[in-house]
Amino acid sequence: MTVRKGINLQIKKMLRLSIALCLAVTVSLPGCGLYDLPDEIDDPSPSIEDFAVEPKQTQTNKRGDEIFSLVYDTGASLNPLTCADSSNTVLMGLMFEGLFYIDEEFTAQPLLCRSWTSLDGLNFIFEIRNGIIFHDGTDMTADDVVYSVNHARTIGPYVNRLSCVSDVFSENGLVKIVLSKPNMQFPALLDIPVMKSGTGDDTIPVGTGPYTYTEAADYRFLSAFTQYRDYTKLPIQRFYLKEYETEDLIQAFEKSYIDLVVTNTSEPGFVQFSEEFEKRLAATTEMHFLGFNNKQGYCASALRRLILSSLIDRDSLTTTLLPDTVPVVLPVNPLSPLYLMEVADTALIKPESINDFMISAFVEDFDHDEELEYISNNQVTDFALDMIVNRENNKKVSAARQIAETWKSKGYNIILHEMSWDAYQTALNAGQYDIFYGEVKLTCDFDLSELLGTSGTANFGVSDSELDSLIYAFNSSGKETRLEATKDLFVYLCDNVYIAPLLFEKLAVFTHRGVVSNMIPTQQNIYHRIKDWHIEF
Repeated sequence: MTVRKGINLQIKKMLRLSIALCLAVTVSLPGCGLYDLPDEIDDPSPSIEDFAVEPKQTQTNKRGDEIFSLVYDTGASLNPLTCADSSNTVLMGLMFEGLFYIDEEFTAQPLLCRSWTSLDGLNFIFEIRNGIIFHDGTDMTADDVVYSVNHARTIGPYVNRLSCVSDVFSENGLVKIVLSKPNMQFPALLDIPVMKSGTGDDTIPVGTGPYTYTEAADYRFLSAFTQYRDYTKLPIQRFYLKEYETEDLIQAFEKSYIDLVVTNTSEPGFVQFSEEFEKRLAATTEMHFLGFNNKQGYCASALRRLILSSLIDRDSLTTTLLPDTVPVVLPVNPLSPLYLMEVADTALIKPESINDFMISAFVEDFDHDEELEYISNNQVTDFALDMIVNRENNKKVSAARQIAETWKSKGYNIILHEMSWDAYQTALNAGQYDIFYGEVKLTCDFDLSELLGTSGTANFGVSDSELDSLIYAFNSSGKETRLEATKDLFVYLCDNVYIAPLLFEKLAVFTHRGVVSNMIPTQQNIYHRIKDWHIEF
């Protein structure tokens, strides 16, 4: 539904061993928590003499071995539609490719697709690239793409994003897809793995990626695919796969038995490594936000919601409590060209103007009891705001507490309810809150239909026909009108403040210092542009 040797023993004892590997859906490894360092572990690496893998070794970076190894669960599959293991899920970017890939700005770029056209955002025609070879040596065809899209519509992590697809078929070597509602950004949803027709239920489907799963001499590894179109540019011949228990993974990484770890420090389980290791951050579509009960009570007023949103210190949240995140005021990742600074800069009330706006909203401490009241129906009304948060994520709880304390310092009576997941969901569905702390994983087209559309499955109480129209225009707009539609939508959201966007999470990718260069990981694929990597032992 996310690291180097030489750390001294004192630092080791302080390391948190909660591990969370994240990709398309955030999944925490089992057994997350705080551990003592394990006893000395073994390294199940093959002998260099046994295999033709002879990377250079430098004097400045002695390693526990001379091969590049990744974490792998032997008990889980390598099927991108059915695999529930997060460590194996991360490997899929080496084995499979999609019609498109999503770049660092969340823009769809053709990969297995040569070109595409759509005049109405409903009917799409895709021309696939020639000369794409599957791992079994057969040519990829339009029928394989049709099979892959249809299979992904029925099972696995892509079902929801493909729910807008009403038909997929091939015609004269072209792939044709018909949508139930217009979305000119639909290619941003087509980074799904293409697999050979008929293999979608296999433990390891047949893909077209740069590496293919191999077993030899009791070892498992991903081997460079010799018929891959950029085979000569691949940085290494083999990525060895090793399995470690959660409590052993830190030590394995420190000793270079494992060479790459992915973590999301915003999740309940996370890895926190020393600065000795090289860390790269990948932007995501995971957004934290506040939702409001806009139907009744204090938060029924858009102006009052705006005041609450403007009082939040987002910079403090992202530097102290959730450091691997980026603050936002719009519901789109700021790396996207859709994040319009001209709108963002005016989205909140300036601190020096807050008091004037509170007076305009009839919010004051009328009876001088050091708590705010507001005027409703010509009556001065005392109020308390019930804020709910899921207590199973300590970082979200800390963020909610900080926000609540900020509001309290301004005179608000905030009652923070830290709830179990079931109780939190019950309160959300029943509308038993004034404010809730939420998180959502948006799709890469940043479609807000599910979150804010009247019939959206993640919508809690927002019903606004004008907003529905603006979301529709945003999705259906082409290149010429996209920015205008984006501006209209975001200005309306800033005026009405149905939600208060807080931040977007980032994935942290750790490697040993100086080993990997030219690495630009993305949320969708940690091994993005693997042919540009350089690995130096």
